[in-house]
This record gives sequence, structure tokens and C-alpha cells, in this order.
Amino acid sequence: MPSPWPPVTLEGDTITLVPFAAEHEDALFDITPPGTLDYFIESPKPWTRDTLRAWLRQRNATPNLLPFAALDQCSGALVGSTAFMDINPKDRSVEIGSTWYAPASRGTRVNPECKLLLLRHAFEAMGCERVTIKCDGRNLVSQRAIAALGAVREGTLRRHRRQPDGFHRDTVYFSVIAEEWPRVRETIRRRLAAKPGGALSVRRAADADIPAVLPMVRSICELHRAMDPDRFGFREDIVERYARWLPERIRDRRSVFLVAEAPGAGVVGYLVGTVEPEVPIYWIPESGWIHDVWVEPEHRKSGAARALVHAATTHFREVGVGRIRLETAWANEAARAVFASCGFRPSTVEMLMPLTERR
Repeated sequence: MPSPWPPVTLEGDTITLVPFAAEHEDALFDITPPGTLDYFIESPKPWTRDTLRAWLRQRNATPNLLPFAALDQCSGALVGSTAFMDINPKDRSVEIGSTWYAPASRGTRVNPECKLLLLRHAFEAMGCERVTIKCDGRNLVSQRAIAALGAVREGTLRRHRRQPDGFHRDTVYFSVIAEEWPRVRETIRRRLAAKPGGALSVRRAADADIPAVLPMVRSICELHRAMDPDRFGFREDIVERYARWLPERIRDRRSVFLVAEAPGAGVVGYLVGTVEPEVPIYWIPESGWIHDVWVEPEHRKSGAARALVHAATTHFREVGVGRIRLETAWANEAARAVFASCGFRPSTVEMLMPLTERR
């Protein structure tokens, strides 16, 4: 049964919501860790690509539902999914639900920007009187996120729904009504203005930035050495070598050396990359290589890493590079999640066998 609302594309400042299609299914599986949907009333079991695909197709065929894929505008990468549910033209009401995002997008501007787009469409384009948002009573993170939008907490339906595992969940209900929409709209806009790239900025590095970057170089080397000392056996003078190498990146037109700045904190992250030739058996003669991405721990979950990667992506496109490559430590799941949210996918698996003792 078709949705009573027509499909629509909703464009924000950094996120675009497009009608969900089969082409989004594999990308959504790639960015969704197992367990992400455990608080949903129903979720794919066991967690495999095929079960998620079947679950999505069943979801998307539900009457009175209009599903979306959330795409990052800079990279085109899929960062999550959401939907209008229980569309009721007679009562002029709708629910926003079936929402989740890639781990690297959580706690960033992605959710409030998506909610702003959906609420605006519901109230201003479709003339709704009420928008419902609900979640499992155990999901305290979602409850805080919904409350931060300015939605009104209406109460809890106790033992509301029986989960497939037999657990009877409480469901917490929030809503926004038409008279509250102007206030909620301004609340979300203020939040977005305070998030990157509002407060945080990314720019090309200058020589004067190198002293602030070098301690981060030491940190990223120590992190990787701890994860895999055989693979990341850095020289003792690695920081001094970077001190000589980074100025060359500034002056090389095709290299990219970026810093992220936060008000009152100065430089809080950096990215460095180069253009490198490929083995001549490949049809692409060269690739952009991102060597380092680092954000200081207290500034993670701010969108800084993604902003750095997106700026590097723009640079490599501008200098005519056909693809970008990078490596992450096998143990660095957080980095893989960030890069996947920016449009990267796993490719080859590097295997290592040391033949000499570590020094």
C-alpha cells in the first residue's frame, strides 16, 4: 500500500534525506553494528546482511510509512535511516521513528538536523497538528536526545509491547504540537549553530600550526604502536621527522595538511595526506592517501574527524585524484566507523608476518 504522503527529498545544511531505496540497503548494513536495533520492537535476527535487507523491505512496505536514507552532503555517504510512521491525514498527525545512525554520527549535528527537516516538513508542508516521537523506556540515550529537541514528554505506557525475546517493554512518549513548533524549531536551530561547522572550523595548516600538531603526532604513533607494535614500529625520531616532513606538505600543491580549531582551545585535530603513484598494472595511475587523522580525545564526537576527512576529499577531487585510500589498525574499530560514515568501504585485508625481532 503506498504512503498517503508522496516521496520527497529534504535538504539541510549538511544532510539530505532521500526516499529510501534498495540501493541503500548494503550501505546501511555496513554502518550498523550488531545490537544497534535491540531496543526496537522488532529487529533482524540473526544479524546478517540478508536479514537486515528482508527486515527493511518489510518495514518499507508498511502502510502509512515514508522511509528515508540520511546522506552526508559532502561525501554522499549514507549515515543513517529514519522514517515518517503512522501517517494519519484525517487527524493530521504523524510519528517520527525507525531512526538510527552510524556510530560516528551519533552525538553530532546529524540527528538534530534530520529532526529539523522532518518536523519542518510535517508542520509546514503537510499541515500536521501533532508529531509523535517514542522510544523504549530502557533507552536513556534516546530519551535525552528527544528531550533536547524541545519535545514534550507526555508519559510512559507501562508494559506496552512484548518484544520477540518475551520482554515487555515500557514505551516513553514525546510529542510536538503545532503551537509548539516555532519554539522547537528555534531550539534546534540554536543547537545546530553551536555545532561544527558552526563552532569548529577546518582550514589548511600553516607553518605556525606545526608545534601544536607535533604532540598529536606522538599521540597517534603511540596509539598505533600499542595496537600493533609489529606493524607500527616507528623510529625513535618520528616527531623530528614529521617536523621536517609537514612543511613540505604545506608547500606541495597536491598534498593536504589540515587542522581543526575549536574556540578557546586552538588546534584540536589534524589530517595529512599525499598523492601517491599506484603500481602500473592498475588503470588508476595514482591515489590520494590519507596518512593521519587525529582529534584530541576531549573534542571527539564533535564531528571534527568527519569535517577533516570531508575537506581532504574536496581537496583530492580538486587536484584530479580518482580515489582515496587509507589504512587503519585492525583493532581501531572507532576509526573504521568514522571512515565508513564518510563513504569509505573495506577493501583488501593486509596480513603481516614478522621475520625479524622488534627493536
